[in-house]
Amino acid sequence: MTDNEKFIINNLVKRIKDISTVEYKSSVKINNEGYALLIISHHSVVTFLKKVTYSLKLPVLSRKWDSIMEFETRTEKSIRLRKQIPDLYKKGIKQKDICKQLNLSSGCVSQILWGRSKRGD
Repeated sequence: MTDNEKFIINNLVKRIKDISTVEYKSSVKINNEGYALLIISHHSVVTFLKKVTYSLKLPVLSRKWDSIMEFETRTEKSIRLRKQIPDLYKKGIKQKDICKQLNLSSGCVSQILWGRSKRGD
């Protein structure tokens, strides 16, 4: 691999990491035919790239992209709820109503609220 190819690939990986809002691991390999293999192991980043690829109407191998399902993982849901619950509580919504609205147990909501107040968030 030439220095120019390394620069392009590393720049691509850096740009994707700058765009995404999460930390993830990635690796780049060059196969025997000279094709770059970019491996991204974070579901939300791959889903984001799929959406951008389709919105820009870039050519893709549909058999690969069709296997990427667009759903919210448990980790992503947890991160979203940890931000959403305190915001709802600050707006004056009762804890019982937050539980009903988000389909969560009262213990889960209490734990998030109690943990944030203890940390000073």
